[in-house]
This record gives sequence, C-alpha cells and structure tokens, in this order.
Amino acid sequence: MLVTSALSYELAPFIRRLHYLSYPLAKNNNLLRGILEKENDSCEVHILFTGVGERAAAKSLLDALPVVKKGPLLISGTAGALTEIGRIGNIFIASNYGDPLFRKQLVPTVVHTVTPEIKVWCESLFTAGKPVSGRENKAQLNNDSGAFAVDMESAALAAIAEKNGLPAAVLRVFSDTLEDAVPPLNETIFDETGFPSHIRLAAYLLGHPLTIPQMITFSHRSNRACRILAEVLEKIIPKLDKER
Repeated sequence: MLVTSALSYELAPFIRRLHYLSYPLAKNNNLLRGILEKENDSCEVHILFTGVGERAAAKSLLDALPVVKKGPLLISGTAGALTEIGRIGNIFIASNYGDPLFRKQLVPTVVHTVTPEIKVWCESLFTAGKPVSGRENKAQLNNDSGAFAVDMESAALAAIAEKNGLPAAVLRVFSDTLEDAVPPLNETIFDETGFPSHIRLAAYLLGHPLTIPQMITFSHRSNRACRILAEVLEKIIPKLDKER
C-alpha cells in the first residue's frame, strides 16, 4: 500500500502509528516505509510526500514507483469543501479520479469503519492549479465545475497510477469549509520540488504579518482534520490489504 500527501504534516499523526520506519530511496526523505500493526496482524505501508501542485506530485510519484510494489495507491491528505454541507473532519472519496474497482472496494470499507459522527462523501473532485480560498471563490468553482471538493494534486497522481497499472483512489479529509479562508501563500513560498522553503516563508511572513493569525487558525483546523484521517487510515488499510 502506498499512501501519498502533499506535505508531511497531513500524514504526521498516521506516521506516528507506524513501526520500523525506513527510507527506501537514498538521499530522499520524502518516501518512507513502515509497518502498521493492528489486531495481531501487520502490513507494509509506503508513505510519499509529493510536494504541492500537480507538476511536483507527478515527479515525486514517478521517482518512487521503481521501489514501490504494485499495490494500491491511496491519494490522501487534505482537501477543501466547496459546498455548505462539507465540514472539517469529513472524509472525502473522489468519484471521478482513480480506479473504479478499487473505489468500489474502498467506499464501503470506509463507511463501515468510521465512527457515526464522521461523515463520508463520495463526490466529484476538482484539482486546481492554485489554492482556492474564501466563500466567493469556492462557490464560483463549485458553480463552474460542479465539484464537491478541491485539491491540487489528485488528477496528476491518478493519471500516473492508471498509466502504470497501479489501482488508485482518492481519500482525503476536509481541512477547510466553504466559509474558511486558506492562507494566501503563493508559488514564491514553494521551491521547485513543491515543498515550502523556510527562508521564503520567513520572508513572506515578515512582509505580510497580518496573515500570521490566519495561518495559525488554518494550522489548528488542519491538525484536527489530520488526526481524524490518521484514525481512518489506521483502521481501513489492514482491511484493504487483506482483500487484495
């Protein structure tokens, strides 16, 4: 099983549940391998941090494919809701990206595994070229595309998976609702690999100090959502592994 997210914080709560972590690619800390132990059973999990955006994500996945088994790919991490009914912590499965057979297996596994208070959606996803923030922009994207949620990597990752015979599905958690603003971090914050540069981030914050409270709020929301995602992944991955 290969699980991806754009940035490490999205899967950090899940990674803390893995044992015997290692790095299969020399000089590349963005691909991890670990063992998930659950109910007297265990399964191998690869974690890949792809970087933000389709171009960075595509390159990261292509670089990792030679050392990852031809098992399922879960395109994971966070997403933004584009409708009134999407809530932070809701689990989202994309209906328009990935392998239909794998998705058919994934949806009931998730629905029957999560606790009753966690809502699961299987709807259309839009992969955007830049962050979409605020009610007006999100509502406009929903109106134009008909999508229920937005992210920045899934389309490229799903296309590469299909081309390489890797069953894939998108399983994300909502970190922001229709009303919530996303920090206005533009492409200058990220380096060519799609990861934030600490120097560029510090320079941005010094020049835009009013965004700091917004970033703190966004961080709190995201951390809460990612803890929910970790609980779901911990429960469903052993079940999916057994059914392969």
